[in-house]
Formats: sequence, C-alpha cells, structure tokens
Amino acid sequence: IFCAEQSLEGLGAVLSLDDEYRDPTKLVVFVDNHDMSRLVSACEHDSAKIRAALKTLLVLRGIPALMYGTEAALAGENEILARRDMDFENQSLAPLLRDGLAQRQRLPTLAFGKTLFWEMSPKTLSMLRWDSQGLLWVSINADASPRTFNLLNRSSGPIAAFDVNVEALQGEHRYNVETLILSQPRPTHVVFHLKARESQIAWLAGSAAELGSWNHPVGPFKGKDDARLELDLQGGHIYAYKLLWQAPPREPEWEPRENRYLLVPIEPAATRLDV
Repeated sequence: IFCAEQSLEGLGAVLSLDDEYRDPTKLVVFVDNHDMSRLVSACEHDSAKIRAALKTLLVLRGIPALMYGTEAALAGENEILARRDMDFENQSLAPLLRDGLAQRQRLPTLAFGKTLFWEMSPKTLSMLRWDSQGLLWVSINADASPRTFNLLNRSSGPIAAFDVNVEALQGEHRYNVETLILSQPRPTHVVFHLKARESQIAWLAGSAAELGSWNHPVGPFKGKDDARLELDLQGGHIYAYKLLWQAPPREPEWEPRENRYLLVPIEPAATRLDV
C-alpha cells in the first residue's frame, strides 16, 4: 500500500472480511516474506514509507510476521536477493519494531480486538478496535502531508505524514463510542442508484458475501431511468465492488475501472449511494 501507493480503502475492505473467518486473530499478517521483494526494496529505500508500513502492520489484528533482517533494513528485489546474509551492524529499524511490539503487548486489543471503520479515503483510514480489555482509535495517514481525523466530537490533532496514531479512549468519550457501537442495528439498509442504460441490465459484485464474493453478482438494478439496488450491509465495514453491464443475450461484462469502495456508516441511518 505505502510502497506502491495503493489505496488504504483496499486494506479496509480486506479487514472487513474478518467475519468470514472462524478466528481472524490467528491470521498471519506481513509486509514481505522470503518469496517477495523485501519491504525496503519495494519502497525504493523511502524511509518514511517503510516506517509507515511497519507501524501499520503492528496495529492490525492477527499475528505479525517479520522476516529476518527487517530490523537491519535489508534490501532485496527478488526471492534470491531477499535471502542475503544478515547485517548485524545495522539496527536502524530495531527501535521502531521494539516500540511497536511493546505497544502491542501493552494494548492487546490491537492483536485480539474486533475492527470497525469510521473514516476512509485513498490516503487515510480511521478504525475502532475493541474488546473486553479496551477501546482503541487507530488512525493511519498514508499522505505526504499531515492529516486530522475526527471521531464524534473529538479531533485527533494533526497526524504526521506517513504515520500511525493509536489512542486508548477513556471516560465519557469511550462511553459514547461504545454506546454507538453496541446500539448500532445491523445490517444497515443501503440503496445504490445509477442512471440506467438503454437495453442494458446492471449488476453489482464485490468483496463480501453480501455482494457475492466477486463470483456471484447481485441484482439486477431495477428501474428505467433511476435504477436502484437495495441491499443490507454491515455498518462499519468497507466493501470493494464493481458494476457489471449486460446486453442480453450476452454475458455481463465488468466496468473498465479500478474497484469502487463503500464505507457503511456505523451511525444508524439508511444510506443512499449514487454510482
């Protein structure tokens, strides 16, 4: 994400699939491994992006896997070069890893808590992590400029470029957020609207089971001009999706663009989406 400048929305869509696993806390998460280009090479030695990727890894649920030499900022553009000898003199990333792992021990909700999303954009992601041990507000900034995040009536203050912030919510603010989470009726009713095309039928497919898990399009949209598709989706989840257009008797064809993303609000309200 950081190295290839891909959208953080995609990360949110993947994490929103946790309900499809028996125990997502046992999933292994990583930024590189012995079959890939090392993180340092993938990020073209950009220290800010390398550090942001590692900070993000260490606030996600599951079991983080770190390849040997990550603490030494070893480079390697392919599988063979990625397995070079360890450099024991260079420990440039060791302090960051120690701090991130210590935070993970201090705040076990990072490893074991559930995840709901509050804000998203291609360069920013704000999530709530919670379990019986705590409620955390995690903000990820993949932008080259500082960004400010908001949660109900609270501001994070500027989060530095390519940085990650974790705040343990306390007192009245924690109570208000917990009340919102626990009172959220699921699912949330979402109405997709689009301008119909003459002699064509529109379908939708996406990342989660509610959207057919990419393999089974849902729909079709109904209506001659303002075509509609009504679905019940999970609040606080991010969905990756695309439209398909069909001119019978031909098979449906994917729209020629990158994935679209939808964050269903946690706050209980019907959602209209123009696509």
